[in-house]
Amino acid sequence: IRILRPDGNVIDAEVQATIISYKGNPAALALIADITERKRGEENLERYSETLRETVEALASANRKLNLLSNVTRHDILNQIHIITSYLALLKEIPIDSETGHFLEKIVSAVGFIQRHIEFTRNYQDLGLHTPVWQSPEEIIKELNFAKKHLVMHLDNLEIFADPLLPKVFENLLDNTLRHGMNVNSISIVHEIQPDNQLKLIWEDDGTGIPDDIKTRIFERGYGKNTGLGLFLIREILSLSGISIYEDGEDGKGARFCLLIPEDKYRFTGNMNGKGTR
Repeated sequence: IRILRPDGNVIDAEVQATIISYKGNPAALALIADITERKRGEENLERYSETLRETVEALASANRKLNLLSNVTRHDILNQIHIITSYLALLKEIPIDSETGHFLEKIVSAVGFIQRHIEFTRNYQDLGLHTPVWQSPEEIIKELNFAKKHLVMHLDNLEIFADPLLPKVFENLLDNTLRHGMNVNSISIVHEIQPDNQLKLIWEDDGTGIPDDIKTRIFERGYGKNTGLGLFLIREILSLSGISIYEDGEDGKGARFCLLIPEDKYRFTGNMNGKGTR
């Protein structure tokens, strides 16, 4: 309630009352607390919340417009790249000297590089845009094409709370294995519970491995033989959920990527028998 004090000031007050016995007679005991400052704080918080809501809506609207512009621009650029590659394919059918052929190969390589980077932006523009959800790595991995490599997967119906782009993590891990592993025959995907209750998800292959001096650099943007964006994208997607990734395989004996997942970002569902080999 609001109370007018003798000095003319109005205060907000909270009143609590109960029936008691006073000197043998029924009476009402009322406790009045001045909550003016609390109400003022609540009103300020409500105004701040409304301002924050309007700001979020404005940012979301701006982001939608930027995404639309990005999609249109990317579409137009890729169309032009398609035209260039078509003409380059026609040029390759024309007899040319070796020096011109060398220059032509350089152009083809540069255009391909541009195309891969433009296509990469399609994935990166949605990073962090949507709310994290529970996802099954096992179901995601089962949809991938392992190019007839032997797969051993023991994940026990694991689910991870992560950005909806999580499938891109496993797609890029597989692409990295097939593209750079060299002579990979087997891929193993298992998990281990750590002493601090974090979960380590391990993606391991029997390929050539990664030299010690570049184990940390492989996650840097632009590092690598292809676009240098695959492992960088993996790290960025996982970081949104507080998941870290590192490589600790032995050079010459295969790569071993470890995802360290916080205790509140993983769970097990079903009967804990999600094991598979193919």
